[in-house]
Amino acid sequence: EYEPFNCDFEKFDLVTVDEYDRCGPAKLPLIDRNYFLGAAGRRTTYKRNKNAFDEIKIVPRMLRDVSENTMETSTLGLNVDFPIGLSPVALHKLAHPDGELATVAGISPFRTIMILSSFASTLLEEVARAARNTSIHLWMQMYIFDNRTW
Repeated sequence: EYEPFNCDFEKFDLVTVDEYDRCGPAKLPLIDRNYFLGAAGRRTTYKRNKNAFDEIKIVPRMLRDVSENTMETSTLGLNVDFPIGLSPVALHKLAHPDGELATVAGISPFRTIMILSSFASTLLEEVARAARNTSIHLWMQMYIFDNRTW
């Protein structure tokens, strides 16, 4: 059984990214957990990404007037509330029964970009319908294979 250190869900809620990364998989069935915790080959890209994020330092500026600050920016001409979007991840239904529709519901208050995976567990049309009356910019990941005879 997967029991990560210091993840007593009865005593506290998950707050930090590290807590979700460490404790979240304990909520998933084994096969789903293995999918989300897995990485290709020797996990080189995974390790490099994790190390790169560990190098980011955010220094809070206290006692400053932040009433006029904004994180708004634009990406390829689309205005977004902050410079963070959702990368394509396959098979959201492994993590939630509503799959990508739950993801749309979760980010719908924000003007951001969601990139739908080519291997999504929900049809593109359903996700587009769910995102239609939100401020989400929906993009699609597209793999073009050499063999297109199918």
